[in-house]
Amino acid sequence: MDYEYGFLVETIEVKDEIADATADELRQGFASGLAGLAHKISTMVPTLPRSGFEVVSHDLTKIDRHLILSVLIRRPLG
Repeated sequence: MDYEYGFLVETIEVKDEIADATADELRQGFASGLAGLAHKISTMVPTLPRSGFEVVSHDLTKIDRHLILSVLIRRPLG
Protein backbone atom coordinates (compact mmCIF):
# COMPACT_ATOMS: atom_id res chain seq x y z
CA MET A 1 0.00 0.00 0.00
CA ASP A 2 1.23 3.54 -0.76
CA TYR A 3 1.03 6.29 1.83
CA GLU A 4 1.16 10.07 2.07
CA TYR A 5 3.35 11.21 4.97
CA GLY A 6 3.51 14.40 6.98
CA PHE A 7 4.85 15.82 10.25
CA LEU A 8 3.36 17.65 13.22
CA VAL A 9 5.75 19.56 15.46
CA GLU A 10 5.15 20.99 18.94
CA THR A 11 7.50 22.39 21.59
CA ILE A 12 7.79 22.64 25.37
CA GLU A 13 10.03 25.28 26.95
CA VAL A 14 12.13 23.95 29.81
CA LYS A 15 12.13 26.45 32.69
CA ASP A 16 15.36 27.50 34.44
CA GLU A 17 14.11 26.31 37.83
CA ILE A 18 14.07 22.71 36.58
CA ALA A 19 17.69 22.33 37.72
CA ASP A 20 16.53 22.57 41.35
CA ALA A 21 13.58 20.19 40.94
CA THR A 22 13.40 16.82 42.67
CA ALA A 23 13.13 13.63 40.63
CA ASP A 24 9.42 13.43 41.48
CA GLU A 25 8.85 17.06 40.43
CA LEU A 26 10.66 16.37 37.14
CA ARG A 27 8.55 13.30 36.48
CA GLN A 28 5.32 15.12 37.23
CA GLY A 29 6.30 18.18 35.21
CA PHE A 30 7.33 16.25 32.13
CA ALA A 31 4.35 13.92 32.39
CA SER A 32 2.04 16.93 32.53
CA GLY A 33 3.75 18.72 29.63
CA LEU A 34 3.85 15.62 27.44
CA ALA A 35 0.25 14.75 28.28
CA GLY A 36 -0.77 18.20 27.07
CA LEU A 37 1.15 17.68 23.84
CA ALA A 38 -0.33 14.22 23.37
CA HIS A 39 -3.82 15.65 23.78
CA LYS A 40 -3.08 18.44 21.32
CA ILE A 41 -1.71 15.99 18.73
CA SER A 42 -4.65 13.61 19.18
CA THR A 43 -7.10 16.44 18.53
CA MET A 44 -5.10 17.83 15.58
CA VAL A 45 -4.78 14.59 13.58
CA PRO A 46 -8.53 14.07 12.94
CA THR A 47 -8.98 17.71 11.90
CA LEU A 48 -6.27 17.80 9.23
CA PRO A 49 -7.58 18.96 5.83
CA ARG A 50 -7.64 15.50 4.30
CA SER A 51 -8.72 12.97 6.90
CA GLY A 52 -7.48 9.47 7.46
CA PHE A 53 -4.09 10.28 9.00
CA GLU A 54 -2.66 8.12 11.75
CA VAL A 55 0.39 8.59 13.96
CA VAL A 56 3.27 6.35 12.89
CA SER A 57 6.08 7.42 15.24
CA HIS A 58 7.45 10.29 17.26
CA ASP A 59 10.73 11.76 18.46
CA LEU A 60 11.60 14.04 21.34
CA THR A 61 14.62 16.32 20.85
CA LYS A 62 16.20 18.80 23.27
CA ILE A 63 17.71 22.03 21.95
CA ASP A 64 18.91 24.38 24.67
CA ARG A 65 15.79 25.12 26.77
CA HIS A 66 13.31 23.55 24.37
CA LEU A 67 11.92 20.06 23.92
CA ILE A 68 10.69 19.49 20.39
CA LEU A 69 8.15 16.76 19.75
CA SER A 70 7.96 15.71 16.11
CA VAL A 71 5.25 13.27 15.09
CA LEU A 72 5.29 11.33 11.81
CA ILE A 73 1.79 10.84 10.39
CA ARG A 74 0.55 8.96 7.34
CA ARG A 75 -2.59 8.10 5.45
CA PRO A 76 -3.26 5.66 2.63
CA LEU A 77 -3.26 7.08 -0.88
CA GLY A 78 -6.29 6.46 -2.99
